[in-house]
Amino acid sequence: MKKVIHIITTIERGGAENQLLILVKEQIKLKYAVEIVYLKGKPELADEFAEIGAYVNNSISGLNIIQQIIRTKLYLRKKESILHAHLPRAELLAAICRNGNFLIFSRHNAEQFFPGAPRLISSILSKFVVKRSKCGIAISEAVLNFLLENNELIKNFNMEIVTYGFNFKDNNVKISSKAINLETTFGSESFIIGTVSRLTEQKDLQTLLRAFRIVRNSITNAKLIIIGIGPLEDELKEIASDLKIIDDIYWVGKTANVFDYMQIFNVFVLTSRYEGFGLVLLEAMSMNLPIVSSNNSAFPEVLGKDFIGLCETGNEINFAERMVSVLNDKFKMELLSQTAIRRQLFTPEIMSKRVNEIYNNLK
Repeated sequence: MKKVIHIITTIERGGAENQLLILVKEQIKLKYAVEIVYLKGKPELADEFAEIGAYVNNSISGLNIIQQIIRTKLYLRKKESILHAHLPRAELLAAICRNGNFLIFSRHNAEQFFPGAPRLISSILSKFVVKRSKCGIAISEAVLNFLLENNELIKNFNMEIVTYGFNFKDNNVKISSKAINLETTFGSESFIIGTVSRLTEQKDLQTLLRAFRIVRNSITNAKLIIIGIGPLEDELKEIASDLKIIDDIYWVGKTANVFDYMQIFNVFVLTSRYEGFGLVLLEAMSMNLPIVSSNNSAFPEVLGKDFIGLCETGNEINFAERMVSVLNDKFKMELLSQTAIRRQLFTPEIMSKRVNEIYNNLK
């Protein structure tokens, strides 16, 4: 039986982490023995990994970096596995400790390997990982282009593009009591705009708030649901208060029941300045939601270059116009028709087949 050890920074709920869960499920179907090693954080997905047959190794979680290096080196010394690393800290650890195992890595973000560090430092660290790896995976053309433009790869290194996969058949969820209560509070006639997003600068939720004010001025029963947490929460609530829309916004925070809330959305909106892929777009597609999104980075790859819901990044007027257009049945049906076609490109089977081909070509 072939064995793969996935090393990832956390197994808390997030885009890369949720996608790994989908990949592992498919790899177990292909008869891989799969192990998950995580470095820190709450083991939020541990039970779900275990339920599908993966072994979750928490032996180095929470240790300092020196302890993690020593223990991982000893652990991998006699292994003959594929070592697949995800996210920068885990990539560095895997590169240092790989011993004789084949190492590949997945880059999930269109940003520096070491965000916030000088570009040279980020480039050096990224190239250290690259030089000790057999192959790399970028989750979109946007990610690969970013890596090339920012000198984060070495010349002639083998980088493959493998886009995310999503099981669109698995989302037969029931609306939770909290979501039902929220729908009742808003009223059955409300026009509910929703997003799922970390509350950070990257997500540009300031644009969403300004766009919502425009929408609310013309649609008095418009409401906004924001699912997620982050360092900008207080600042965003202050902006919402200044815009006099705070009473029409519900801040869900972090929840494991994202799809429960998404069921009551009338439109899903993503205003990010950039994304490596945007897994949440596939999640919105799975709920058959009309989507309005920024037109940058990987979004046209996911939604299609001609997708009519794409908006100019940071342009609240453009976003507001598209959101209001969802009330037009013809426009809404065209949005849904376009996303129904795109869903066929992002299945777990297609994604796992490509990863398996990469594994089989390691020499």
